[in-house]
Amino acid sequence: MAAATGRYADVDGQDGRPLTGSKILVILILFFGMIFTVNGAMVYYAVTTFSGEVDPHPYEHGLAYNRDIATAEAQAARHWQVAAHITGASGTKSVEAIFRDRNGQALTGLVVIAKLEFATDMNRDRSLVLTEATPGAYRGRIAIANGEWTLVIDAKRDKKQVFRSRNRITIP
Repeated sequence: MAAATGRYADVDGQDGRPLTGSKILVILILFFGMIFTVNGAMVYYAVTTFSGEVDPHPYEHGLAYNRDIATAEAQAARHWQVAAHITGASGTKSVEAIFRDRNGQALTGLVVIAKLEFATDMNRDRSLVLTEATPGAYRGRIAIANGEWTLVIDAKRDKKQVFRSRNRITIP
């Protein structure tokens, strides 16, 4: 109730203390301070966590879309037979990719890169260059955790991409 003196006395109605301008100022500062703090935390986590992007350069890949289609058609026309395996106990795993041509002959002299992409966190992605252990068999070792991964095998010859595959795998 407003007092006859013009002051808002006993507005809070609890203990008879008047609601003054300084109390309202403190209440407003606390209210907006809490909102800014929560918004700041949300902005921090939005910027520092998974962005949702699968490709760091989607625009450039969009421009090269026709080239990617031509590369995939050339890969299919080669009829290569490629098998990839990941083995090993927890911790370090062995990655092996075996390349054969359409006649079953070993493909040698390739530069093979295996990339393991974690489904929800790009910071956990790992890649390694596989070395040719025997003709047509490329191997390497990598430390990865168990779980759902995407195995990307890229093979190049004379700095030109000649093979690419993406497969979802589960490492138990």
